[in-house]
This record gives sequence, structure tokens and C-alpha cells, in this order.
Amino acid sequence: MWIPLLILCFWTMGISTLAPPREPDYSRIAGDPKTSYFCTNNFTLVFAKCLRHFPEPTTRMTAMKTCRRYSGNLVTIKTRDEQASVKHHLGAEPRKYWIGLYCFTDNVSQCVWDNGNATAQALRHFPPFSPSVKLGNCVHSQINGDGKEVWLSTNCEEEKLEFYCEIPVTLEDHCELNFNQHCYFPSVLAEKGIQNARNSCKQPFGADLVSIGSREEHLFIKNYYKTLNVSSIFIGARAWLGRYFKWMDGTSWTYTASDRYNIILGDCMVMNLKSDGNRTEGYWYGEDCMATRHFMCKRKAGQRFLIQKPLYKPPRWSLRLVSSYMNYGTITSPDYPEGYGPNVTAVYKLWTLGSQRIQLHFLEIQTEKDHDFVRVYDGMSEESKLIGNLSGQHRDLFLESSSNRMHVVFKTDLQGNDLGFQANFKSIV
Repeated sequence: MWIPLLILCFWTMGISTLAPPREPDYSRIAGDPKTSYFCTNNFTLVFAKCLRHFPEPTTRMTAMKTCRRYSGNLVTIKTRDEQASVKHHLGAEPRKYWIGLYCFTDNVSQCVWDNGNATAQALRHFPPFSPSVKLGNCVHSQINGDGKEVWLSTNCEEEKLEFYCEIPVTLEDHCELNFNQHCYFPSVLAEKGIQNARNSCKQPFGADLVSIGSREEHLFIKNYYKTLNVSSIFIGARAWLGRYFKWMDGTSWTYTASDRYNIILGDCMVMNLKSDGNRTEGYWYGEDCMATRHFMCKRKAGQRFLIQKPLYKPPRWSLRLVSSYMNYGTITSPDYPEGYGPNVTAVYKLWTLGSQRIQLHFLEIQTEKDHDFVRVYDGMSEESKLIGNLSGQHRDLFLESSSNRMHVVFKTDLQGNDLGFQANFKSIV
């Protein structure tokens, strides 16, 4: 009885038999019911991804460039369900086509999908003694006459094959720029400061400055601006000390294209769209928040109605905030650098030793000019001498007290909103 059992096990392992494709689990994709999912650019929905066939045989590099024009990659097949669905879509006729897999060594764990998200180790579909980089680092899929499918190592430049491009599914929406379940709204004709740009995104789009979470999204934005005379755009990121980054819309920082070797010029960030000798196309750079730039807005797709959400939480800002500080430290407007709200009164009481004075260094002030103010008093209250009445845009501004006390008041009107201010203070003799 042992012999038939061994033969049965060998037969089961030797044949690649694929189960019929299962319905994709759309519950894993945030958004509306599956009926609202669709593909752009004449791509076809196949197992929660969008595919498009390009039958003209070409080299792998040319095929990849074609997919990049659509902000996508050569088709990736990472699970049995994906494999079954793609094969079902392609049909059973014999064919060879490029897939988005590149092998650095003969070890399958070193075969990486073009989008960088995984290796081929989870789904091994190579025949014995493969992959083999001696034959080539690229990989194609081959469907034989009996319907079996294998992956084979191939020379990237000598072989010419048909191919399929892959882009993410998205949600139906009336917006013109729709990609990976988000809508994008570019500002081509107007340059604005960072806070005015954010306000323009909020109204009328219900959006925020763009956050970028993947290579494909990064490529999508670059592709849009390729034919436009725009050198850089504000993106919705802030930088601190050139090392700490945050998206203004609250998105997790999971992808970056910041140029770590370039000098950080400011806390706001731009995406460069033209290489100019100092900055490289596509990379992100720190920029002065007081500068004006073109910008792009982003919101989730699939919204049937644009509901304008308030930018701030009014109840919080109706309170009077009072803080005290001793000897040295940093003070900022509420929620800096995300932006302050209307009807704010914030008081900062600065103290030092009786024999010393206080120096206050404003690193940045950006308020609604002639409406929102930072007032600095040389003493312990608003009854003291006013030595600074600041509104609008200021940078690297120094004020000094004549005693060991300084009183700072930040006050906004009922409509006020902008970046706010940041200042350091220390004791001086």
C-alpha cells in the first residue's frame, strides 16, 4: 500500500493544476460596493486589478516604458488566486508574455516584482533548476499547448514578447484625474503659498494637498506634468531638521522620494518636475513655506457628494490658552505647522532669573495679514510696553526684553487661518 501512496504524492506535486478563479475579496479594498469599481485607460478589471493587453512583441525595457506611461507595471502574479484569474482572462491558447519579475540571482527569494512589494518566493512557478540568471535576469510566463503555465528566465534585451500592463483599480467619480481610488486636482495657472494652497484644496474640492504613498502614485503625478511648463509643485508634506517627515492629511509616511543629499531650504516640501543641475526631476525637496508654488490636491474617490468638512474644530478654539515658560524653550501657535483656526487667543508668559533678560527669536511667522496678530510685550502683561505687533509673513526676527519677563499674545479673528508661528527664547545678560 505504500507504493501507490508515493506515486499519488509525486503525481500531485508534479502538475500545476489551478482551481477556478474565486471572486475577489472586495471587502479588503476600502470604498463603495464592488459595482463602483472600474478601470481607466481601456484597462480591464481582473481580480481586483486592471490589465491591458499589448500584443506587439517588444523587449522587456520597451514594455516596461509603455506600462510606465499609464503609471503602472508589467503584470504581477503574487497569489494562486491572482494566477488563476489572470490565466482565466488570457485563455488557454499557447502564448509567452513578459511578467514584472526580475531575478538578481538563481535564488527565487531574490526575484523581485517590479513594484517592489514582494518577491516570487510566495508563489514558486519556475520549473526545476530555475530561475537561471545565465539565461537572463528577466522572466516571462509561458502557457503551453496543454494549458500548463511556467515561468522561465529570459534575456531582457534579445527576447521580444507580448505583454500585459497592470494598474490599480479605482472607484467611479466625476473627477477627471482618477487613480487608485483617489481624485487629483492640479493647480496649473496659479501659484500660492502653502496655506492658501491648502485652503484652495478644501474649497471647493473637499481635498488636501497631495500625499504620495507609492511608486505608482508618484509616477502618476509625474506623468501628468510631463507636457506642462511647471518646474515644481507643493506637496502636502512637512519636514523637520531634514530627517522627520509628516503628511498634512494624516496619511502614514510609507514611501519617500526626498533627496537626502540636498540642503533643506525650509519646512515645507516640493516635488521637482524638471532637472536643473541642483535638483533632480521627481525628487522631493524642502522649501520655504513662504514661497509660492503650483500645487496638486487629492481626496478619496467614490464620493457621491462633496461634503465640505470644517478645516478646524471651533469649540477648541473658543478657549483662551495660557502657558508659562522658564529660562529657555520653544513656543508655537496652536497646532503649528498644521495651521491655526479662527477665534484663537493664546498667551505665553516667559520668565528668567531676575538678573537676566529674554531674547525671543521668531523662526517663522505666517498669519492672515492685518487680521491675526502676534503681540509681544516687554513685561508681565498686556499693560506693559508693546515691542512687537506682528502680522503677515516674517522670518528670523529677534526681540529682547529689558527685564526678566516677556508676555506674548497670539490672537486671531473669526475667519483666521494660516500656518501660525514658531519661536525660540533664551536667557541673556
